[in-house]
Amino acid sequence: DHPDSLKYIGLAWFQLKDYQQSIEPLGRSLQLKQREGRNDPELIRALGLAWVSLGRYEMALPFLETITRLQLDNAGNHYLLGVAFANLNRNEEAIFALRRSLQLNPRDTDTIYYLAGRLYHTGKIREAITQLRRGLTIAPKKPELLGLLAESSLRSGAAENDENQAQADYNEAVRAAQSLTAIRSDGATLDLLGRTYL
Repeated sequence: DHPDSLKYIGLAWFQLKDYQQSIEPLGRSLQLKQREGRNDPELIRALGLAWVSLGRYEMALPFLETITRLQLDNAGNHYLLGVAFANLNRNEEAIFALRRSLQLNPRDTDTIYYLAGRLYHTGKIREAITQLRRGLTIAPKKPELLGLLAESSLRSGAAENDENQAQADYNEAVRAAQSLTAIRSDGATLDLLGRTYL
């Protein structure tokens, strides 16, 4: 067992998107390298990504936590860690990791979307709306941002006691849903647009 040979076999499977096949050689390579007192960030990240790709977030978490500690200034690592936490319903940890990712890469609309989603699910609707507006200044036609802004604005308007603010929220929901409908008009989008008019 040579650790570099195992690494390249595992990475080949990974590149072919056969994540299940990649895990055994990548894991074995990492074990051998760690026995020699070496860390290999590429291996650690690949293992975390493989587990994420398989939807096994609890298995991905130790690798993603490790790679994030090893490469503190890598926005992608913080994003992946946030995704794993979110899928494990560890929302506060997800929000923390995603905020850190945005500090490092403030124009990443995927991170903005994921962060806004976590904020929405934890009832921090105003914060979610702020993030979504920010994302739409970067990517004004990103369907995911428009859809979540419409949903968030509807929810905010329904919970708002101030009639003027509630109307402003509903108006924003209508505008977002109309913009989304101009991009795509599938059943879910048309349903969302209909709900904004109620």
